[in-house]
Amino acid sequence: RELVQSSPDAVIVHRDGMFLFANPAALRLYGADSIEQLQCKTVLDMVHPDDRAAIALRMKQGQDGERLPLKEARLVRLDGQVVPVEAVGGTVYYQGKRAVQIIIRDITGRRQVEEALAQEKLFSDTVIDSLPGIFFIIDEKGRLINWNRNAERISGYSAEEMSSLDIMTVIAEEDRDLVVRELQKAFVTGTATAEVYLTAKSGNKIPYYLTGTRAVIGDEQYLIGMGIDATE
Repeated sequence: RELVQSSPDAVIVHRDGMFLFANPAALRLYGADSIEQLQCKTVLDMVHPDDRAAIALRMKQGQDGERLPLKEARLVRLDGQVVPVEAVGGTVYYQGKRAVQIIIRDITGRRQVEEALAQEKLFSDTVIDSLPGIFFIIDEKGRLINWNRNAERISGYSAEEMSSLDIMTVIAEEDRDLVVRELQKAFVTGTATAEVYLTAKSGNKIPYYLTGTRAVIGDEQYLIGMGIDATE
């Protein structure tokens, strides 16, 4: 019981949806000063309306003795604030009768990080897609890792096709040896350039000036490249 009381995660025990126990972390999570405040509500009352159907089913499963795997949901504090959480639970005996214990973790911080990363990715994708030429990232095996919309438009390949495309597919056959040498050079010296013909899906050939710079991420090496139409 001392471990439960000192747990940083919220721990509640309920029977038929009625609060029986809440540790200090659970009281803080729900915005309550005492268990009596929570006992004026049901567990389901404290769940976001859009999540109640799924949580009601889990509550029944818990009451039937089933283990409740980790699941995300939204709680509504007593002050009305919505809090994203993840919870896991199972059957316990409380005061001699079967009940359901739920361990709840506030994931607000994680969600904020995820949202920030999503915004950062959106910004990055917008910048990359606004570039006048083609942009691409390939790994040491020549597989495309990332690209901009211009690369799709000019090559004629869809995003799905690009995801499994080898870079050599869009290089004119007569320029492939040159590109192989320049790729090898880039992964050794850090940079490379080449004037080559790109071959679109339609078969059309377009002269392009390509530049690439090596980037090391973790234990992997990548080539970040750009290309400018050299027709004129």
